[in-house]
Amino acid sequence: MLTRLLAFMDLMTALVLFSLSHTSERVFIILAWVCVCYVLFKGLIFLRSFASIIDLFSIPFIILAIFSSYSIITYLFVIWFLQKSILSFIS
Repeated sequence: MLTRLLAFMDLMTALVLFSLSHTSERVFIILAWVCVCYVLFKGLIFLRSFASIIDLFSIPFIILAIFSSYSIITYLFVIWFLQKSILSFIS
């Protein structure tokens, strides 16, 4: 149950991060801040995991995306969160 919840939140993070590059609506900005808090909280709880360290490394890029600054690394983090959520749903 917890794995599915975390997978759903990773999927939401990927979709919100991707949506920020196409629109700057207030709803997506608020959801992005929620995703930053989620990734920070989850990253600190599971700090010994390699995936959590990468999650923590993604936080500055999510914040930059909130302020309309994108790079190829931002899209790599979208792919990262998507593959994490898909693999979590499968397992």
